[in-house]
Amino acid sequence: MQPDKESAAAPIPSIESQSMDAFYRDLPELLKKHSREWVAYHGDELIGVGRTKTALYLKCLGDGLKEDEFVVRFVHELALSDHEEVYVPEV
Repeated sequence: MQPDKESAAAPIPSIESQSMDAFYRDLPELLKKHSREWVAYHGDELIGVGRTKTALYLKCLGDGLKEDEFVVRFVHELALSDHEEVYVPEV
């Protein structure tokens, strides 16, 4: 019995994984327009840009998204180096 082609397909990436992929894909352009700002992604979509992480979290939650349905990341050139998160204190 051969496995069904649909069941043998690769697993669908999580929304967090899709969001991170979109962030790194867009990072070169984000650095030109939004360097040192925070961005929020829901899957493949940029859903917000702001000066503080807190403001973006509140926006996303206010839009009805759950905490595991979006990511908020800081736009900084160090993010290009190896896709590791860099701690940047809020100002």
